[in-house]
Amino acid sequence: MKVINLNNIEAEPTSHFVGQKYVFIREAENFSKLTQAALGIITKEDIVLPHLHDTMDEYYYFLEGDAVFFLGKERLTIEPNTFVYVPSGVIHFLTTESITKFFYFGIAVNNGKIF
Repeated sequence: MKVINLNNIEAEPTSHFVGQKYVFIREAENFSKLTQAALGIITKEDIVLPHLHDTMDEYYYFLEGDAVFFLGKERLTIEPNTFVYVPSGVIHFLTTESITKFFYFGIAVNNGKIF
């Protein structure tokens, strides 16, 4: 079991070097296929460049801010209380119009299926 307060987590750069993340739990700290559970904060008018993950599905829940999320060929307007599911292998990226805060989770997959 793990209980942690956000105030006790040190901010670190995101994997895409845009904004910061506060990681609640990492892959090595649990027995599931969860690769990471984190709070992300991206500054106003920033861009997470297009990328994909072959071995991970991602789940985002936006808490604050306004952004545009590109998921494959879809352009999604993001506002607070928006949930986005990104299947493995799908190109995605994000542009922010204001400071944007979100929870995100990664789940390890193999050929699009949880293994």
